[in-house]
Amino acid sequence: MGRTIDTAFEMLFKFSKKCHLESLQKGKLYMRNLQYYIDLEIASGKIGVGDRYDGLMPLVNANVTAIDNETNALIMKAFFPVAQMNFGYTKHPAFCTYMLDYRNYRDARLNGSIMSVDYQVPDNHKNDIRELGNHVLIIKDGTEFIRRIEAGFENEGLRSTRDLVKYYDDKINTLQHMQDVYNNNYRIAFWKRKGFEPQQEYRFFILNREIETDDSLTVDIGNIEDITQIITTEEMLNMRITIDCMVAEKP
Repeated sequence: MGRTIDTAFEMLFKFSKKCHLESLQKGKLYMRNLQYYIDLEIASGKIGVGDRYDGLMPLVNANVTAIDNETNALIMKAFFPVAQMNFGYTKHPAFCTYMLDYRNYRDARLNGSIMSVDYQVPDNHKNDIRELGNHVLIIKDGTEFIRRIEAGFENEGLRSTRDLVKYYDDKINTLQHMQDVYNNNYRIAFWKRKGFEPQQEYRFFILNREIETDDSLTVDIGNIEDITQIITTEEMLNMRITIDCMVAEKP
């Protein structure tokens, strides 16, 4: 019986300026609302950190019809090459990280009973990653990092959700994207255009309506220097992560 390769390894990273990451290490979790990212792409004119559709759903080739409820008479009909739907979450804060996972799998080698599995950032993603910041916080214990964030949220009375961001083709209306958001409107925070796919985003998102902010929110999560390390983005992009584990034949 052959031995299988398990590529289900995950690790979180946070890209930013060094001073911001040092503040995060000391326990200050800084969150921007989605409107910040919308405004950033509109102002810069390019996809990068900014996203003009963050928290919004673009609809391609949308026909809009208005009908009188009592008479069924046609009131108005219009066509929009691109329309957008706002589900009311653009003022909600988010904290964004990079998830290194199966998408970064590169190679596996077997040496006796030891399997070595390599992960790294693909070359064609590196320029997109550089846009996120010149330093990166390596989160060495993701489970504990998430626990401290959620404990900080709970202390502040914040309701939150977290998940990997999914990426959709914005040239067509995708059924999976639309159904996910219509079933749970807050899911709009976990969908972005395919142009953002190199960011492999894992996002924490605040749900409280009363916590809507015009700019940002800072939450105290306690010192995390014991489970993190700061290096330059270039060091991370040139880094190969190898997982060594002992394997055995199935009986």
